[in-house]
Amino acid sequence: SLQLTGSGTQYSDFIWSANLDQTWGAQNDGGDQSLPVELISFTAHSINQHIILRWTAASEIDNMGFEILRATGQNNKYNTIASFKDHPQLRGAGTVSHTTDYRFVDTQVRAGHTYWYRLVDVDVNGRRTKHNPISVSVQSTSNDPRPAEAFIPQKFQLAQNYPNPFNPITVIPFNIPQSAKGPAMVEITIYNVLGLPVRTLFSGRLQAGRYRMQWDATDNQGRSLSSGVYFYQLKSRPFTAYRKMVLMR
Repeated sequence: SLQLTGSGTQYSDFIWSANLDQTWGAQNDGGDQSLPVELISFTAHSINQHIILRWTAASEIDNMGFEILRATGQNNKYNTIASFKDHPQLRGAGTVSHTTDYRFVDTQVRAGHTYWYRLVDVDVNGRRTKHNPISVSVQSTSNDPRPAEAFIPQKFQLAQNYPNPFNPITVIPFNIPQSAKGPAMVEITIYNVLGLPVRTLFSGRLQAGRYRMQWDATDNQGRSLSSGVYFYQLKSRPFTAYRKMVLMR
């Protein structure tokens, strides 16, 4: 599952389950199980009593565009607030194999309320694919005059996992700064005490933001790992950092 929560004028925390497949929790309204859009991120944050949604598609197949649905509770009715039909920035890239970044600002929100958003992609045949919802809260005192870009991390950071020690789930926080070259190529790898890689949590491009990735203590084959010391690495040229964690079963 994927959960996102917003917090005032800060970027949303991004909790990403390490064993997610490429459908990213998508629900396909059609019979064909192949999906037109492979998402690698969908984030939300609140600033100046607006909600800024950002998402990155790793690839697209016959993608006409996106719809944005909003609700006041996770299980409440979701209403369409924007569509590619009348918002040019929501139009898809068609069929591409490279990453594409998208952005939408929701100005019709009220301070002190929490909102849930769902992203829907629509292919050329009208097939709609829904992705898991995210949530964000609008603070009543959000009056910071700085632009949203001011809250993008200014440098790479790999923070300590938590909980630590853990069994069997832990969360790895990290920050990706803005770059003139666009989304950064990022690799998150788990190593055993011998220095051998046992799990690649992520390998791909990410836009600037604050992320938290979840690991379930399994290797690349899905096998549970034994108790012991492990190391996790964030690598994104020219930045590389390691930290230690302890699995106790």
